[in-house]
Amino acid sequence: MRSTHFLAALAMALGSAACVGSLDPMPPGDDDGDDDPEPTESLGQAMFTTDVAPMLTTACAACHTGPIDGIPLKFLGNGGATGYYAAVIAEPSVTGGFEPGLANLLNKGEHDGGNARAWTQGEKDIIIEWLLTEAEERGVVPVDPPPTGTTTPTTSREALAQWSSCMSIDDWSSSLVYQWADKGSDRGQCMSCHNQGAGGFYASDDQNQMFEMNRYELYITTFFTATPINIADPTAGYKVVVNEAKLRAKANTVGHPAYNPDGNQMGYLNDFYELTEARRLAGTCATGGFPTVPPAQ
Repeated sequence: MRSTHFLAALAMALGSAACVGSLDPMPPGDDDGDDDPEPTESLGQAMFTTDVAPMLTTACAACHTGPIDGIPLKFLGNGGATGYYAAVIAEPSVTGGFEPGLANLLNKGEHDGGNARAWTQGEKDIIIEWLLTEAEERGVVPVDPPPTGTTTPTTSREALAQWSSCMSIDDWSSSLVYQWADKGSDRGQCMSCHNQGAGGFYASDDQNQMFEMNRYELYITTFFTATPINIADPTAGYKVVVNEAKLRAKANTVGHPAYNPDGNQMGYLNDFYELTEARRLAGTCATGGFPTVPPAQ
């Protein structure tokens, strides 16, 4: 659920002053030729380092530290506590796109057969405050779909929001696109790693749940992407296409399980695309855009 606390990032203006008159020699060692300011942490990163990282060390590091392709998801990476921040923000399923309702870091609850505890309410409040701060600093804002009946969205996010509204569970089922969850790789089925949305791909043996999750902005780009109708003129509007390039690239990405992108599932995805596109062109899509209610945890 998009928080109403999401605000535009604040801009800071830096002033400079200059002096005129005689110049005294600079003390030895001051003229190093490097006037660039030291990089500073964002408020969100500082909050993470001070408040969130110690919690992760205590509650998560024992199971979730290591190469990112390990199971369970090694969302803390293998760079130690100083590397937590970069690793966590790189995993969309963990942060939920900085939307608390979608963040597995916040909502996972007790797991590993009771060996991994749930967060206390105080700990949840710390994580929520951090997520909202990151969202504010990053300018994360909700997007509305174009008006009902519009067939030419003006932005890529509008196009995907409209597509989310056009997606139908009946088409999802009849096209068999949900069978991507069963797709095999050299390390097992897709859902064995992606049943919590790792890497921004949500795959589940529950086809209804998989459908609902893939309508969220966080996950929709596994299967679909938006592109200008006319590359030379983006003002002509945007259309949604199957994200085949991403699916084919991922099949041979170093560190990701290898799979055959030309199996039946690619055909099922294209069938689902054609059914959804027909609904869009007919102007019979549902209203509302991306889901606004967090999924049940």
